[in-house]
Order: sequence, then structure tokens, then C-alpha cells
Amino acid sequence: MKPLMSETRTAVIGALIVALGSVSMALYTPAMPTLVEVLQTTPAAIKMSLSVYLFGFAFAQLVCGPLSDAFGRRPIALGFFSIYVVGSVIAVFRPRSSGS
Repeated sequence: MKPLMSETRTAVIGALIVALGSVSMALYTPAMPTLVEVLQTTPAAIKMSLSVYLFGFAFAQLVCGPLSDAFGRRPIALGFFSIYVVGSVIAVFRPRSSGS
């Protein structure tokens, strides 16, 4: 039986998924001062959003292992990636404050 994906394709997809967290942090962290201004909030609130992200990332690491053992890696990876994409889309389309 022929495998669904080649080893190279699997490795590339895995590397992209692993890099997603680091890329997200590399883009978000330098933008924090601008986010304070644009969202008209406090630096503490923006820092809290970073803390919530890191908590979610750590929690996902703890949950993914046992779930992957029980259900396989592919459905778990797709499920958590889908959660990431949905959260990103919600953030993009969130209503903007009218500001002063």
C-alpha cells in the first residue's frame, strides 16, 4: 500500500507547524507598542494577551501528547491547527473601536 504522503512532504509540513508558534511570537512581540496605541489599551493588557497565548501554547503541548497517542497525530494536528486558524480569523475580523 502506497503511503498518503512522501517523507519529504511530511517533514516539510511538520517543520511548518513547529515553526508556526515561533513565527507568531516573532511577529507579535515587536508589534506590542503599536498594538497598545491602535487598540487604545494599556501595555499591561497587551502583555496579558501574550501571557494567555503562552499559557495556551503550553497547555496544548500537555494535551497533544496523550491525544496523539489515543487518536493519532494527524487528526490532533489538524484540530489544533484549525483552532489556531479560527482564532486568527476572529482576530482579523473583530470590530475596531471607534477611538477618539
